[in-house]
Amino acid sequence: MSTQTEQLIQLLTQQMALQREQMEQQRRQQEEQLEQQRKQQREQLEQQKEENRQLIKLLMQTTKIKAGETTPNFTAFDPNTELWTDYLLRFWTFIGANSITEDRVPQMFLTNQSKVIYKQLTDWSDQQTPKKEVNKLTIEDIENYMMIQYNPRTFIVRERYRYWSNMKRNPEETI
Repeated sequence: MSTQTEQLIQLLTQQMALQREQMEQQRRQQEEQLEQQRKQQREQLEQQKEENRQLIKLLMQTTKIKAGETTPNFTAFDPNTELWTDYLLRFWTFIGANSITEDRVPQMFLTNQSKVIYKQLTDWSDQQTPKKEVNKLTIEDIENYMMIQYNPRTFIVRERYRYWSNMKRNPEETI
């Protein structure tokens, strides 16, 4: 009986070894399949990313064309009726509301100005060292120039003098 038991144990051991081998083989196959699936998913993701990039690029090109065609005009700056800071705030609101790209902001500003303002900016850009073309000015350059021209600093001493000199008092009058 001990030989039969030993044979049975050997047989069971062999079966277990075979089962382990089969399970190991199945595990390897499953890992290979998973790796292939991951590889396919990565390739599909890359393909989708590239398609999305192309669609975004196409959309941006068509949007730029449409934005140029449908962008409404903005009123020109008139220093007689409006403060420069108020106009600038309204202009930036207009830019944001119409989704105008940063590279087009200076051109939008220039095209919507009166001949007088445009000429002032052209003359100023010609006087720069090195000389700048008016269409190459940045919006920061334009804002700084316009701020200097149309939003002058107030000098406290001068304002006090104006205030006190404009008072209509008689010399005999007391406070």
